[in-house]
Amino acid sequence: MKADSQLKPPFSLVQDLGVAVIILDLQGRITHFNRAAELSSSYRANEVFGRRPWDFLISKEDAAILEQAFETLKSSGLQTEMDTVWITQDGKRRIFHWSNAPVLDESGKLRWVVDVFVDITEGRESELQLAKAKMELEAERQMSQFLAEASYRMYTSTMVIEKRLELLSALPVPSISDWSFAVLQGREPGTFLKVAYHWDGSRSDSILRLLSWKTDVNIPKFISKANAHTFDPTGNLLNASTPEEWKLLKELGWHFQMWVPIEGLHPRTQGAILLASASNGCMGLRNNRQTAEEFVRRITPLLDQANLYEDTIQAVRMRDEFIAIASHELRTPLTSLRLQIDLLKNQSTPEFIASPKGQMLLSSADQQLDRLSKLVLEMLDTVYISQGKLHLKREKFDLRSLVQSIVNQLETVALLKGVNIQVMMDTPVMGNWDWFRLEQVVANLLINAIKFGNGKPVTVKTEASQKRAVIEVEDRGPGIRSEDQEKIFERFHQGSSSSAGLGLGLYIARQIVRTHGGEITVKSQLNVGSKFIVELPKCIRS
Repeated sequence: MKADSQLKPPFSLVQDLGVAVIILDLQGRITHFNRAAELSSSYRANEVFGRRPWDFLISKEDAAILEQAFETLKSSGLQTEMDTVWITQDGKRRIFHWSNAPVLDESGKLRWVVDVFVDITEGRESELQLAKAKMELEAERQMSQFLAEASYRMYTSTMVIEKRLELLSALPVPSISDWSFAVLQGREPGTFLKVAYHWDGSRSDSILRLLSWKTDVNIPKFISKANAHTFDPTGNLLNASTPEEWKLLKELGWHFQMWVPIEGLHPRTQGAILLASASNGCMGLRNNRQTAEEFVRRITPLLDQANLYEDTIQAVRMRDEFIAIASHELRTPLTSLRLQIDLLKNQSTPEFIASPKGQMLLSSADQQLDRLSKLVLEMLDTVYISQGKLHLKREKFDLRSLVQSIVNQLETVALLKGVNIQVMMDTPVMGNWDWFRLEQVVANLLINAIKFGNGKPVTVKTEASQKRAVIEVEDRGPGIRSEDQEKIFERFHQGSSSSAGLGLGLYIARQIVRTHGGEITVKSQLNVGSKFIVELPKCIRS
């Protein structure tokens, strides 16, 4: 369809206007398309004459509205004003503020409809950019507020590590995630602290149950994989594999998750936290990854602080225990020694000294001095060990000669106890060790075997291979309960309520052996006996 030439004079003025003007006949067909409309749409006027704009130029979401506005103007004269979107010939979307108006002929009847479009694309983009900047600024403000409040709450909380871990798990919910699961290294090797938190407190136990099932045997793997990346739960460590697990996952909601590692300076501040969203449409976790990482980074030193505080309390407790035990153990020989010296001072004649009673007092005083010397040496060794100053003076010798020397020294004590020491040392056992320190180890094991062996024979055995030397001391006493077999190597542990001493002998023995690069272990069965095994590396077989 060609444009009506008679229309040009009335509308010639709109041709050069700076806004897009489209003139429609009463069927909605384009009869005039000015230069601004051509520039805005990339269409030439002769390409659009006779076409209805809502059929090709107006976006689908606005086309029906524009057509209805045209019909409303025709029927009632009501004009419309709104924002609408054009789809240009090259596929771009542009935003226009649009209004329509009627054009009447000489008789006052509706002849044409004029649509005026003002391009507001740049302005709208500026508004969107401004709105986006405001949203980003608000997100930064919320993140800063969350981090400040979380740090303050953790800083002012109790110094108990378990409580701080619970708070670590609770603080991100619901600001960052819907629920969480956190794990840290425990006090004992191979043990872990685990805690879970859900915004619905009744579901926290379900998380702990589910994650405990999936991680109990794989906690180290769980921690090592916590590298702050997002992933889908299917096919990974935590994927549900039983109907019960799927039921728990469904109850909790499990659509998006993120691991963040906890990497403190303290050995026990090593772990990870799992943050999860319960909704597939929840973008919070995706958008808060940076916040989560910064949160963990700020909180980790406070977990270190709690662990260090716990170490300090434990050290003070052990110090007090050590002082109490040492005071008690030192008081007994000192009191006895003082009485014996007083007696000797009152009876200091040569005849009394030479008498059986005088000799007995001297022998007893000598024994008490030996006991005092042993207690002092044990205390000094404990200090050296704790400070890492237990140094070795290595020399090459046959381990058999060291063991035999100790057996010879203890034979008299063994006979008084009715104990027979059986020695099995056929093969030479050469190596470079510290004679004095290994003498402490073997003497301690033999004295314990004689003391607790119920008067039954004690066996001492040495053997060697190209890489190691072994000393075994076995008694046939009451044995050691399985739950106590590791505790006997701890500081201040006394295996029998009737035993005297600081409870440091086996602790020092183990540290000496470990300083040599070896290990000391025990195998024991109740009512059968105990066997202590010392393994030393780098033995030279002759």
